[in-house]
Amino acid sequence: MAGALVYRFSDPVPPMAEVGGKALSLMRMAHAGIHVPPGFVLPVGFFAPWLDTLRSFPAWGDFVAALDRPAAPGSNGPGDPAVRAACDALQGHARSLAWSAEQREVLGAALGGFPTETRFAVRSSSPEEDLEGASFAGGYRTVLNVSPAGIEEAVREVFASCLDLRVAVYKRMHGMDARQVHMAVVVQVQIASDVAGVGFSIDPVTNDYDHAVFSANWGLGESVVAGTVSPDLFTVDRTRRQVLRRDAGRKENTVELAAGGGVEVRSDERPDRLTLDDAQLHALTTELERIEVLYGRPVDVEWAFAGKQLYFLQARPITTHLDLPEDLLTVPGAPRRLYWDASLSVQGMLKPMSVMATSFLHLLVGKLWQLLFGTEAPGGVGEAAVVVRHGRMYVNLSNLFTVVDQGQLVKLLLSTDAIAARILEAVDVESYRAPAPGLGRLAWRLALHAPHRVAVLAEALALPERSRRRADRIAEEVEGRLRGLEDSPLPLVPLAEALARVLLPAMFDELLPRVVAAKMAMSRIRQRLVRVSETEQRLIDRLDQSLPGNVTVTMGLELSEMARLLPAGWDAKRIEQELTAGTAPSAFATAWRKFLGRHGHRGPREIDVAAPRYREEPRLLFEQLAQLVQLPTSRLPDAIHERSRREREQAAQALGEGVRVLGRAVQRRFHHYYGVVEALGGLRETPKFCMVTAIDVLRTRLLDEGARLVAAGRLDRPEQIFDLTLGDVGSPDLDLRARGAERRLDHERLARARELPRIFDSRGRIFYPPPRPAQAGRLTGHPVSPGIARGPVKVLHTPGEKPLRAGEILVARATDPGWTPLLVSAAAVILEVGGVMQHGALVAREYGKPCVAGVEHATERLRDGQVVEVNGAAGVVTLVESTS
Repeated sequence: MAGALVYRFSDPVPPMAEVGGKALSLMRMAHAGIHVPPGFVLPVGFFAPWLDTLRSFPAWGDFVAALDRPAAPGSNGPGDPAVRAACDALQGHARSLAWSAEQREVLGAALGGFPTETRFAVRSSSPEEDLEGASFAGGYRTVLNVSPAGIEEAVREVFASCLDLRVAVYKRMHGMDARQVHMAVVVQVQIASDVAGVGFSIDPVTNDYDHAVFSANWGLGESVVAGTVSPDLFTVDRTRRQVLRRDAGRKENTVELAAGGGVEVRSDERPDRLTLDDAQLHALTTELERIEVLYGRPVDVEWAFAGKQLYFLQARPITTHLDLPEDLLTVPGAPRRLYWDASLSVQGMLKPMSVMATSFLHLLVGKLWQLLFGTEAPGGVGEAAVVVRHGRMYVNLSNLFTVVDQGQLVKLLLSTDAIAARILEAVDVESYRAPAPGLGRLAWRLALHAPHRVAVLAEALALPERSRRRADRIAEEVEGRLRGLEDSPLPLVPLAEALARVLLPAMFDELLPRVVAAKMAMSRIRQRLVRVSETEQRLIDRLDQSLPGNVTVTMGLELSEMARLLPAGWDAKRIEQELTAGTAPSAFATAWRKFLGRHGHRGPREIDVAAPRYREEPRLLFEQLAQLVQLPTSRLPDAIHERSRREREQAAQALGEGVRVLGRAVQRRFHHYYGVVEALGGLRETPKFCMVTAIDVLRTRLLDEGARLVAAGRLDRPEQIFDLTLGDVGSPDLDLRARGAERRLDHERLARARELPRIFDSRGRIFYPPPRPAQAGRLTGHPVSPGIARGPVKVLHTPGEKPLRAGEILVARATDPGWTPLLVSAAAVILEVGGVMQHGALVAREYGKPCVAGVEHATERLRDGQVVEVNGAAGVVTLVESTS
C-alpha cells in the first residue's frame, strides 16, 4: 500500500489527479533528463484521512455554506468575511492533525533514501495548481531549508494552505469549485543557489515568441518570485542566441539559507554587478527551449545555479499569452509579417466571429478582389493583402508596404482607430517590408476596373441630391434582390456566391463612392475653404452630425418614438409580457411590428452570421425601451437628434457667412460642398445595412439546413452548423460533429485571449502605442502587464491597512500572496519594486489588469484619492488630478 502513497521522481509518471501540476512537471522534466533537485511527492491519497477528519468539523459546514452565499458588497472574496472566518478555522484544525502510523511509515521510507544531513524544500502540488490558465500565483505554501526532523511539521503546514482564503478566492475567480479540496506535497532536496530567478520562453510583455526573458537575483529565487527586490532583467534573442538587453536591477537584498533552518534576508554588496553572464544565459535559453518542447507550448520556469550546475525547480504553461494560429506564423528567423486586425479597429469585434461567418467573409473578400482588380485573390496568407482567418479580418501590412506609403496607412487608420495609427507610425517599416509578387501591378488593374466608380464619384460631387436619390433606389433594389434569394433552390455555396454578386457591386461600385464623396467634401471644407480657427473648427465638426437618411440612426429614432407610446413605469419584462399577450397599446404594437420588419435582421455582432437577430432575441430592445420610458421627453434620442440637426444647420449658416470675406466664389463652393455632405453623408451606414441583409438571408438558410442535418442525425442542434464552413455543409460523407469541433480550435484559441491586439507580427509580437513624451505629472517604471486603467489611488503598506474598493488603483511597495484578494478588486497595480514575476505583476496579468513596477518612491509620491491613469504597456503612470 505504501507504493500508492508516495512517488519518487524516478517512478513512472502518475496521473495529474494524483500528484498535482507541480509534481507532475518535476517528474516529467526528470524523466526528460533535465536537472531537477531529486525528491518525491506525497500524493492526494496520502492526505485523504486528513480531509475526512476536516469534513467532520462544524467549520467545514460553515466553509461550504459561506461559499454558497453571494459575496458581501465591497468584499474582496466570495462570501468574505464569512469565508475568511471558515478558512481560518479549518486551517487551525489542519495544523493540529495527527499523523497515522501508515503515513509516518511512508514518509520515513521516502526520506531514508537521502543522507541524514540533507535539507529539503517542501512545496504544494495541488491538481489544480500550475494548470494552463490557472497558476494560483503563490496562493499555496512553500517551506524551505527543512531538516528531516522538521518534515512532518512542514508537510502539515503546506497541506493546510489548501484551505487558505487566497486559494478559495482564486478558484472562484477562475470558475472552479472552491469546495473541492485536493492537495499533494512535493519534498525535494534544497538547492543552496548562488543565483536564481524565473524565466519565460516568450516575452511576457510583448508576447514575442523568439525572445526569452530572465529575471535574476543573488541567492535563492524567493526574492524574485516574492517580488521583494527589483531583479536584473535579461532578454535573449532565441534564434540568434544574442543577448538583446541587460538591465541591472537594484537587487535590494538577497534570500539565503539560514544555518539553523529556514531562510534569512540579507543586504547585498553587489547591486551594480550583473547576476548572469552570457554563458549562463546561453545555458538557460537552451534548457528553456527543451522544456518548451516537452510541454508543446510556451512555459515559465523557476531556475537556480549552484556553482556551475543549473537546476529547474518548477515549470508550467504560460497562462496569459496570445496564442496565434499556425497559418499566421512564420518560422523562427525568417522575415516577419506585420498584421493589422481590421475586425477590431473597424468593427470593434473583441472576440472571434464564428467559423461560418469566417467562411462567408472569406468568400466575400475573394469576390471583392475579383471585382476590384479583375483577378483571383492570392491564396496564401503570405501573398495576400487581406486575409480572413479564425474569426478575424487581418490586413497584411508587410505586403501593403510595398505599394502604399507608411504615412498614407497611418492617415487611413486615423479615421478608424487613432491608437492603431499611433502604433503604426512608430513601427520600423523596413524590418517588415516584404515584396509581394503581383501587388505592384494592382494600381493599374484597379484603374482598369474603376471608370464606373470614378463616374459615380464625379456625379456625387457635382449633383449630390440626384446622386442621393439614385443611391436610395439602388439600396432598395439590392435589399429586394437579396430578400428574393431567401426561397432560392440554390445549394448553399451557390447561394452565398449569388448573395455576393448582388451585394458587392452595389456596395463598392455605387454606395461607397458616394460615401467617399461626402468625406472628400468635408476634407475640402476643412482644408481649403475655412481659415481654421478654434471656433471655426468646432463649427466644422458639426457639419456632419445628425445627417438625414442614416439607417442606423433611424433605428434609434424609431425606438425613441415607440417609447413615447408606452405607459410610464413599464419595465422590460412588462413590455415583453404585454406584447406576447396582445395587450400592449395598439399604436405601440403596430410600431413594434413595423420596426422588426425593417430592423429585425440586425443585432449585436451582426456581421457574424451565427449571432441572433433582434427578431429572434428582442430582450435587448425591451431593455432599451424600458430605459427610454424613464427619460423625460427632452432627453429622448429623437429630441436630442433634432437639437443636433439645428446645431448643424446653424453651424453651416455661420460658416457660410464667415467665408463671404474670401469672395463669393469661395462662399458658393462652401455651400456646394456642404450640400454634398448633407445629401450623401448619411449613406455611411447603408453599405453595412445591405451587407447585414445578405448575412440575414444566409442565416435563415443555414438554420433551415441545420434543422435538416439534425433530422438526418448529423448534428445535435441546428446552431452547430455555424461551427462549419460553407463547403463542409455540402459534403455528404463528412462527420460534421467532428469537423465542427476541429474547426473551432483556432477560434477558441483566440477567444481565450483577454484582449486581441490591433497590430502584431507573425512571431507573436504585440505592438503598443509609444509612451507620450516625459512631462510633469508622470511617473515611469517597467511595463509588466499591458492595458490602460484610470481610477483613484489607494496606497497600502499592508493588506489589511484599509479597504480597497473596486475600481481603485492599488499602490504598494511590493506584494506577496497575502495581497491576492485585494488584487481582484484593483483596477490596476503600481509597485515600487519588482519585475515581470513579482507576485502583483503575475496576478495582474492573470486578471488582465494593467501593472507598472519599479516606480521609485510610489508610496510616498502618490496619495489616496489622487486620480491616475496607468499604462501598463508603456510603463507610465499619469497624474490626472490632485486630491482636494
